[in-house]
Amino acid sequence: MTVSDIQLLLLAAVVLAAAAYISIGVKRSMQATAQFFNDLVQRLRPVLEAKGFRLTRHVYLRKSFGHRIATFEGSSFIVDLAWEGRDREILLLQRSLDQSNVSAGDHLAGAHIPQGAPSEVYARAAETIMNAVESIGRSLTSA
Repeated sequence: MTVSDIQLLLLAAVVLAAAAYISIGVKRSMQATAQFFNDLVQRLRPVLEAKGFRLTRHVYLRKSFGHRIATFEGSSFIVDLAWEGRDREILLLQRSLDQSNVSAGDHLAGAHIPQGAPSEVYARAAETIMNAVESIGRSLTSA
């Protein structure tokens, strides 16, 4: 083996190690995001149920930049919790019952969570969303 062969092998090893490191980081970030979103849905659920809303949809759109949506439907309007995977934003939106497009809803609150963010950033984002949910009025009941 020549010196240049050894250099190429070392370079390949460094590239492979870097790729593995990045892959592990991305996987951890995706797991943290999933846990954050699911935990936030569980925190929102009793608060919104007390206001006349029920969870009607909780989806993960893997092929759409990893978007996640939880829809809470009331008798007079809908509240959506949405994770925008591409922009790494958690959003709380409100829309009318006849509006089917989540992204067309009125923006009630939101927070950006950078890739690899520490738990404090997730906690602040959750509090921002929870504070906005607390201010949502009760959905009128038709029963």
